[in-house]
Amino acid sequence: MSTKKHIDYEVEQTLKALNKIERAKTDDFFYSRLMARMEHQQQSPGQRNSFEFGFALAAASIMIIASLNLLSISAYSSNTLQQEADATYVLEDFTADYQVFELNYYNTFEEE
Repeated sequence: MSTKKHIDYEVEQTLKALNKIERAKTDDFFYSRLMARMEHQQQSPGQRNSFEFGFALAAASIMIIASLNLLSISAYSSNTLQQEADATYVLEDFTADYQVFELNYYNTFEEE
C-alpha cells in the first residue's frame, strides 16, 4: 500500500506543478502566420508546383516550335534557291543542246 500512496503523492505533485506553469506568450500575428503555414502544407505538392511546371512546359514548347519553324523556313528558302538555280541551268543547257538554228535570225536578216 505504501507504493500506491507514493504513486498518488507523485501524481498530485505533478498536477500541482502543471497548474503553476504559465501559458506561453507569442507575438500578435503568430496565430495567423501559423494558420497560413498549415494551410500551405496541407496543399499537395502537385498543386503548389503545377503552375510553375505548366509555365515552364509551355515556354519550352514555344521555344521548340519556334526553333523548328525557323529551321524549316531556312531549309526551304535555301532549297528553293538551289532548285531555281538548277532549273535555270537545265533550261539553258536544254536550249543550247537543241538549238538548231540561230534564234535571232531577224538580226542576221537586217545585216544582209
